[in-house]
Amino acid sequence: NEKLKVVAILSGSGIDNETIIKCLNETL
Repeated sequence: NEKLKVVAILSGSGIDNETIIKCLNETL
């Protein structure tokens, strides 16, 4: 759930999905 919150915040900030996915992969 925390990761979804982060994704929502990043998406709202206008960051593209590819960058978000890269960030998530690094944190896993």
